[in-house]
Amino acid sequence: MLLAARQAGLSDLVLIDGRYSYDLMVRARLMLVKSGTGLHECMLLGVPAIMCYRVPGYLAWFSRHVLRFSMPYYGLPNLLAGRPVVPELIQEDCTHTKIAEHAGSLLFEKKERESMINAFAELRTLVCRPAPLRRAAELIQQLLDA
Repeated sequence: MLLAARQAGLSDLVLIDGRYSYDLMVRARLMLVKSGTGLHECMLLGVPAIMCYRVPGYLAWFSRHVLRFSMPYYGLPNLLAGRPVVPELIQEDCTHTKIAEHAGSLLFEKKERESMINAFAELRTLVCRPAPLRRAAELIQQLLDA
């Protein structure tokens, strides 16, 4: 990855050890992520995000026209909420202009930012149970007592 970055002219790129990714995420004002774990982590940490995803053109065409693959949303926060919480910039919509537009809104429009952060807080209640370690200990104790 570092070699590819250097070849692309990113001579000042610094790679951070993966052990510190959550430390960096919670300090971030905005994350650009692909669908998957990174977006889930943004939701759990309450970090505003934009989902960016592109596949090779032939694969997109095949998925759309042969497999007829379509979903209302692709990111977990949007699927859970049943509405767009996180901007999903997929395939042709994933352009530098659209990324910049959404980033500007989430960085500088207080209402947009707070809306996403509040939605993330609501969604966390759906996926996170209070005191998971205590609940696990209680279940183990029940098994031991049986």
